Amino acid sequence: MSATNGTSPSTPLLIGRADEDWTGDAVFAEYSEAADPIGTGAIAPVPIRTFPAALHHGGGTRLVPLDLSADLGVPGPATSPGLLAAFCVLEPGEAIITEPEATSELYYCLEGDGATWLSIPSPDGRTTMSWTTGDFFVLPAGCPNRHVGGQRRAVLYRVTDAPLLGYLGVTATSPRFAPTRYDGDRALARLAEIESEPASADRNRISVLLGNVATPKTLTATHTLWA
Repeated sequence: MSATNGTSPSTPLLIGRADEDWTGDAVFAEYSEAADPIGTGAIAPVPIRTFPAALHHGGGTRLVPLDLSADLGVPGPATSPGLLAAFCVLEPGEAIITEPEATSELYYCLEGDGATWLSIPSPDGRTTMSWTTGDFFVLPAGCPNRHVGGQRRAVLYRVTDAPLLGYLGVTATSPRFAPTRYDGDRALARLAEIESEPASADRNRISVLLGNVATPKTLTATHTLWA
């Protein structure tokens, strides 16, 4: 349909159609405000907190999230905008099942011993991973697991990238690496070896980074976590 002013046709008017210019959510920020969102107060800095061992003393088998989401102003639980840390406490013979919406889980055994029953087998077909004090292990996406305490009460320190996936609005759909254990004694032996090298005096730190054959470009424990 078109309307006229008596001399010439005007711009056609389409009945039943509403044009949207899609600019309603557009924001234009001055550069320094966007480049330093903490300084301008747009986001909160990650606070420095101490999570004492008392958090995993007593109380039985459980997960203890180290949650700073209220301070950060992000959906919880979260320890940083992209990571969630927790203590996993296992009494002897008791179990916890983890099935996080994450691409990676990283565990460090602070004390005790136990085993993890894997829903994704190792490359050689094994489905049970035993671990003890000082060991690290990483588990991939799509791998629900049952962690069982051994002869001694176990405490694991656990980190996942679940908050990052929540922020991105994505779901982890496939494993990017195989379940992997890092033997604690071998890690300490490698650290001692590095410390004894003559060049260690000129290094800014004496440490060992955990790597994985699945991450040759980043040399990290998983494609999103390093330790």
